[in-house]
Amino acid sequence: YTFPGDMLFGIRTGIRATVERLFPDATSPTVLALVTGERGTLANEVSEEYRRSGLAHLLAISGLHVGILYLILIVLCTRLPLRWRSIAILAILWLNVLITGGNPPVLRATLIVTVFELGRLLQRTASPMQSISLAGFIILLFDPADLFSVGFQLSFAAVIAIALFYPRIMTYFRYRFHGLDGKPWLYGLLQML
Repeated sequence: YTFPGDMLFGIRTGIRATVERLFPDATSPTVLALVTGERGTLANEVSEEYRRSGLAHLLAISGLHVGILYLILIVLCTRLPLRWRSIAILAILWLNVLITGGNPPVLRATLIVTVFELGRLLQRTASPMQSISLAGFIILLFDPADLFSVGFQLSFAAVIAIALFYPRIMTYFRYRFHGLDGKPWLYGLLQML
């Protein structure tokens, strides 16, 4: 083992022990799958129930999980100065990449958030399309074959669609719900939807 490997193993072991202590035996494998992506302890019957109900994708750690974690971190770090908020958020998101095994969807989503946060940190105004393009370029720089990966194509297509339709959707929500301006956490939640 190496130092980072030992540290990550210790963190994952600590998370597993905490989940097993806080949740009942029937629930802890599901919580562990949602938090770390570790599905080895999940009973076959439970996996099958998720598959039959069409919710199996919730057990796979994905960009959605990164987005939810990002939203939670934004809310929790609201009172920090911008610099420290960005540093804390990025440190936790990249630790999450390591803890969850660095699977491609988590890596892609975290890289997109990183580009966006670094732009804010450096006080550079960039459009969402520029952030998405830079993240895609960086990913393809390290693995050009990803361009032909269905996962890469679908996740970037989804993020690009969100970026393109986001202004219209948020205009609609602002029009429908006038009180959003005073509630940034509610506004953030609607952004995630």
